[in-house]
Amino acid sequence: MLQILPTLSAKSTAIADSFANILRVPGDWLRGLVMAINITVARGFFILYFVLLIIWVSTLPKDEILLKMRSTGKEVNLRPYALAALTSQVIIYMIF
Repeated sequence: MLQILPTLSAKSTAIADSFANILRVPGDWLRGLVMAINITVARGFFILYFVLLIIWVSTLPKDEILLKMRSTGKEVNLRPYALAALTSQVIIYMIF
């Protein structure tokens, strides 16, 4: 039983090395593509995503943003909470 383990380990390593060699070329190409993106542009797109979410939440119809509490029967408007969360994320990403 113990004599099989080194052989199994060597075969597993050979298989893993084969996969690594196959994926090395597309991996290097993808890395080069990602590294070519300017960090300011990436940050701008990231912030733009949350700004678009803010616009979307602002334009949602009223029946989509109201939550009726089961215990009290009161309706809660979720829009201010969503806008506060998204705005704080935009501010944090703009600072850092």
